[in-house]
Amino acid sequence: WKKNLSHRPPQSASRGTLPAILTTKRIDRIKLMNKICLIFLILYGVNTTAQIKVDSIRFRHAQKAPKTLDVKYLARFLKAGAKSEEKTVETFFYWIHQNIEYDYELSKKQEISEEDTSVKRTLETKKTVCDGYSKLFLELCQAVKIECVRIEGIALIGDETEGQLHAWNAVKIKERWHLVDTTWGSGGSFLPDTYEKFLNLKYLFGEPDYFIITHFPSESEWQLLEKTITKDEFSSTLWIEKRKIISEESSIELKEE
Repeated sequence: WKKNLSHRPPQSASRGTLPAILTTKRIDRIKLMNKICLIFLILYGVNTTAQIKVDSIRFRHAQKAPKTLDVKYLARFLKAGAKSEEKTVETFFYWIHQNIEYDYELSKKQEISEEDTSVKRTLETKKTVCDGYSKLFLELCQAVKIECVRIEGIALIGDETEGQLHAWNAVKIKERWHLVDTTWGSGGSFLPDTYEKFLNLKYLFGEPDYFIITHFPSESEWQLLEKTITKDEFSSTLWIEKRKIISEESSIELKEE
């Protein structure tokens, strides 16, 4: 995998569980860095949709998971007590948020190998890039026979027109596909090469209309839209304006936090 398949989230955050109080000075720094393409883009759709609430029971269950390199054992533990496939997937999302951090050093490599982003390495180091996040989520789902795929494409923020390669997932529940991005949903950066955990459930079972503003899959079927858009549309002035609005809304929500 090449370096740019490690797409890092940007330096703004949407509403979520932030680990620290954001001062005015800190918010200003975030806004100044908004146009730097760094970590997990914690942005969401222009027409804001209600974010699902944290299930405290499943969240605490994920926290109790034993340390293990056996992804099948981990998946079975996380699934225990879940009343539906949806709740199982939600618990996977919580565990990844709680345990995996973005690997900035790995993201700087000229060439990122399959081994670099293997599930084994991710579980050993508790760090990875977007390729590793999507592989881990895929294997957790497969371990409990939940249909899941990895999606590759590009991601854009703000007024960018040339995106970086990115990877995320789709999971099938009750005959319907849902989009999931554990990279952007797990945390982000307030300063270059620094990572802080915060939970963004906008990227768990995300609405296709919102994902398509920032995520453009290589295969159009994974837009999950009745009417798909082209890459030119995704890079167009209209889409740039949508992403700018998203970014502005994120900054406002940061102040509210």
